Amino acid sequence: MRLFVLLAGVLAAGSSFQAPAQVFAPGVISNDTWQWRLTFAPDGHTAYFSQSDGFFPATRQATIYRSRLRDGAWSTPEVAPFSGTHADMDPFITRDGNWLYFSSIRPQGGVERADLDLWRVEKRGAGWGEPERLGPEVNTDADELYASVASDGTLYFASGPAAPARRRLPHGSSTRRSRLTARC
Repeated sequence: MRLFVLLAGVLAAGSSFQAPAQVFAPGVISNDTWQWRLTFAPDGHTAYFSQSDGFFPATRQATIYRSRLRDGAWSTPEVAPFSGTHADMDPFITRDGNWLYFSSIRPQGGVERADLDLWRVEKRGAGWGEPERLGPEVNTDADELYASVASDGTLYFASGPAAPARRRLPHGSSTRRSRLTARC
């Protein structure tokens, strides 16, 4: 599966879309394996994406990779420092670049899990902190996927086979599922 990126500027009202989709970084990021969810750091020079050798719903295996744009070319992807041990996928970097959200099948409290939950890592200097699982206000026994955070701090994601969800991000602690305060 190959990642496709639309290379077009912002369209003016009334104009028509003319640019075709193009394979992104062919042979470097887009290759013969499966890739999902390409996200860029705010400066546009670092990309994160998930990849696996097989179709994720069947294999339940994926890893998040990082590639950097250097001298006009994307570097060979390397495993993101917080990934590679557990099944991790669907990275999303917040607009300010301080948080990276992702879905993962990681143990919780030493107990193995079968479902994907939403996790996040905080930017710390030139690296990332330790992953933290979002709480029960967000995660359920179903798969939580495709996290996105709006500029007002609203977290959008899909949960299980049902419709996408909308939640506010936790700031410290909260007991309400639908209205949490932003922390990014």
